[in-house]
Amino acid sequence: MDGCNVANVQPDLSGTFNGSESYMSEQLWKLCAGPLCHLPNLRDKVYYFPQGHIELVEAATREELNQIQSNFDLPSKLECRVISVRLKAEKNTDQVYAEITLIPDARQVVIPTQNDSQYRPKVNSFMKILTASDTSTHGGLSVPKRSATECLPPLDMAIPVPTQDILTKDLHDSVWKFKHSFRGTPQRHLLTTGWSAFITTKSLVAGDAFILLRGETGELRVGIRRARHQQGNITSPLVSTENMRHGVIASALHAFHNQCMFTVVFKPRSSQFIVNYDKFLDAVNNKFNVGSRFTMRFEAEDFSEKRYSGTIIGVGNFSPHWKDSEWRSLQVQWDELASFPRPEKVSPWEIEHIPSSSNVPQSSLLIKNKRSRHVNEIGSSSFSPHLLPPILTQNPEVVQPSMANEGGTSFRLFGVSLVVPFGKNESYQVQMQGVTVGRALDLSVLNGYDQLIHELEKLFDLPGELRSRNQWEMVFTDHEGDVVLMGDVPWLEFCNMVKKILICSKEEVNKLKSETNLPN
Repeated sequence: MDGCNVANVQPDLSGTFNGSESYMSEQLWKLCAGPLCHLPNLRDKVYYFPQGHIELVEAATREELNQIQSNFDLPSKLECRVISVRLKAEKNTDQVYAEITLIPDARQVVIPTQNDSQYRPKVNSFMKILTASDTSTHGGLSVPKRSATECLPPLDMAIPVPTQDILTKDLHDSVWKFKHSFRGTPQRHLLTTGWSAFITTKSLVAGDAFILLRGETGELRVGIRRARHQQGNITSPLVSTENMRHGVIASALHAFHNQCMFTVVFKPRSSQFIVNYDKFLDAVNNKFNVGSRFTMRFEAEDFSEKRYSGTIIGVGNFSPHWKDSEWRSLQVQWDELASFPRPEKVSPWEIEHIPSSSNVPQSSLLIKNKRSRHVNEIGSSSFSPHLLPPILTQNPEVVQPSMANEGGTSFRLFGVSLVVPFGKNESYQVQMQGVTVGRALDLSVLNGYDQLIHELEKLFDLPGELRSRNQWEMVFTDHEGDVVLMGDVPWLEFCNMVKKILICSKEEVNKLKSETNLPN
């Protein structure tokens, strides 16, 4: 994804970057953090969730986290004010983070005011996802023409090979020198000399993103964003497990009892454990019930924002050791596949209601037509599994399929038959293109598409290949013989429709799309 935009907005925080007040550095930090990062403003009233903060410690089990809470007897959330926001970057990884200083809500505290009259210069920027050619130590970075025109100093096109040296600074104020030229066949903008040292020092690989900003006075700044698959490969010395387990909780507890300041480390790609007070109230007042439809924003592999929709299938306090906790209090079922794992439980402020007028998921014409043939009639009326009677939305527990008379009318809830027990052993045939012997799979022991993909990758020895969807696509046939793209219907509805699962090459699926109504 290549893009160039102009940022000329009021900053939404009062912060410093390593002790300075550089507007360019602040804008670079935000681009490196990504569009889903929402930092609180100075003086904001917020809720701090220590429970969510501790979850960032991967080494701690759920039982250990609950034991920590029991020992300290800390509330599930603390009402606080934001005292300061300091923007930082890890020295060895360039991963951005913020140090946010909070104080348990004390209305007499005097918080410094922000200078709103400060001039905000225009900033041009572009971001490019690096290719294998870009990250080769023997090449250079190819810059799209429009991005080069708007974001790099102009070249003298009157000379045979337009060339110039440019100086940039990164998030640590380290200076990087690149040679910028316009050459090649066809001619294109390249950053060459100095680029190899940059990608080597930053440990950049294909899929990572390079960011460049240019200010009104010509000042240049550069930054990077790691690809999702890189996140687990680079260790961070920022916060140790021991500090997270004891230091964070102890400081929050001390601040809670003594009404004094404490500082937390906030990472953009982590959970939203600091939530604006008004946003929290709006979320809990929205009354997400069982059967509510919602959307949630995620960062896609190309760093763009993508929304996934789903259904609430459970509401309750799933953290019994944290009293009255709203943290991850909604159990969800996703409508479609994703190339990365998504949470099974979410917090109310992380999602948005889908209006009732559009409560049926948007999908292909083929799927809409199929669903119209699967409408279940009760007398002379019918209902969609996503448009539930009000009495059903009051149940705070996960809805389980009921057992009804085998000889009666077939009723369904969330696509699950209320006549046939869902938990029965159901084996389905899985066939892979080019493999003569199929495999049998019991869907009743699986709980979603992510687990299905994991099992299929193990069955056919395709580690990571089905999830990436670079070479293979999955489709299924139903009892009417129609071919449907995997993930285009909610999981439980899929379990009741599927008769055979097919793993096909992308070329074969494209051929099917051109010959049938299979959605693009």
